[in-house]
Amino acid sequence: MLWKRVRRGEIAAAQAIAGYNRIASLDIEWAAAPSLTRAALHLALELAHPIYDCVYMALAAEIDVPLATADIRLVRAGSRLKPPLRVLALAEAAAMARDPQ
Repeated sequence: MLWKRVRRGEIAAAQAIAGYNRIASLDIEWAAAPSLTRAALHLALELAHPIYDCVYMALAAEIDVPLATADIRLVRAGSRLKPPLRVLALAEAAAMARDPQ
């Protein structure tokens, strides 16, 4: 997405690199996409949603964590699954991070 925003002229390349560096510095467990493609394909077919988004959903389901996204369509798609996958809008995820209860 950073690359796409640079291509659209929404941000400078330096901002994209800084954004990537912020993401890379988070305590994130990285996973190889090939192990998730079968589940992602099933999700994409069930939801009629792009498979690249479904890879993230498959990973969240596999490691049993909520998925945070700026894509409202993806939030809605997660709620249509049976059982629903917890897909949070970024604002909701940020609020949870500030006040974890």
